[in-house]
Amino acid sequence: MSVSLPDELMKLYLDELEKEFLAGNKAIIFHAIGFCGNEQIIMPEWVVSAFHSATNDWYSLKAKTLDEAFNCSWPKGKHINAARKKRKNSPIVYSEVMAAKEKGIPIDIHLFEGIALELNINKTDAIIYYSEWKRKMENPGAVRVFDALLEPYKVKYYD
Repeated sequence: MSVSLPDELMKLYLDELEKEFLAGNKAIIFHAIGFCGNEQIIMPEWVVSAFHSATNDWYSLKAKTLDEAFNCSWPKGKHINAARKKRKNSPIVYSEVMAAKEKGIPIDIHLFEGIALELNINKTDAIIYYSEWKRKMENPGAVRVFDALLEPYKVKYYD
């Protein structure tokens, strides 16, 4: 069973991706293409134009690699396994902290130790994951999109 997002939410989400692209994140083009493909919608002009421009740079040999054309190579010194672990656990840590806060449990080192133990991560990472995800949720555009997406499902926390 496929659930289709309302048009207004798809537009809102693509507008947020475009803002990221205009801020210099060329790799977001792939995310936008994937989103349009998953939702079976026509790509907005900015996606088509950006993809065409980057691939044209590669085909015409202005860029040596697709990484260079899309400005999306993996940063030197960054570890993929650590990034995977962070991507998987950050929203979980945030959600756990918000649930604890709602129950009146203090947000302190003991809370992070418990969450870390449950997720098999260290407490310092749990604190960092929470802080970074919290900062992400404070981005008005992202919050607006997530709130709109989650409203019909009455989900309280982002996960």
